[in-house]
Amino acid sequence: MIRAAWGFRKLFLNVKHVDDTPIRRKIQQYLGSRLTYYRYMNGQLTLTPEQQKGIINIFRSYGYTEELDFDNYIDCYAYE
Repeated sequence: MIRAAWGFRKLFLNVKHVDDTPIRRKIQQYLGSRLTYYRYMNGQLTLTPEQQKGIINIFRSYGYTEELDFDNYIDCYAYE
């Protein structure tokens, strides 16, 4: 079982305006494309724990150290 996540709105609640677009672009690059970003945003795809860590690390690289949570979580079986 893994704790999968989707949705990024909560992550951006306390982001400075100047950092918003660069962080979104980095996440889009990390996930592979803008389309894929929106599929994760809208719950069509779920983020693995490793992907969640990668995205959190992007926020950390911009100095955001507070507790960062995704919008939604679901426990599901890991698939490969």
